Amino acid sequence: MTFGERVHLIRRRKKMTQQALGDAVGVTKATIFRVEKGDFADVKGQTIAKMAKTLNVSADYLLGLKPDPEPLYEIVEDEN
Repeated sequence: MTFGERVHLIRRRKKMTQQALGDAVGVTKATIFRVEKGDFADVKGQTIAKMAKTLNVSADYLLGLKPDPEPLYEIVEDEN
């Protein structure tokens, strides 16, 4: 699985749009689209780190260095 495919998979699992991810990371929706399609191979480390934090997975997972998308932090849902 490629970097772009991992981003796409996790973004969809989080029910997040390309626009929402782009806004959170500080890039355009078009950039997220190009990353997911594999047309944008030169992603900056800072952008990868922001994507990982926003998607709650390690940068190592997005880069294919880890096989499983273990969460960076536990999400606590408000019961109110």
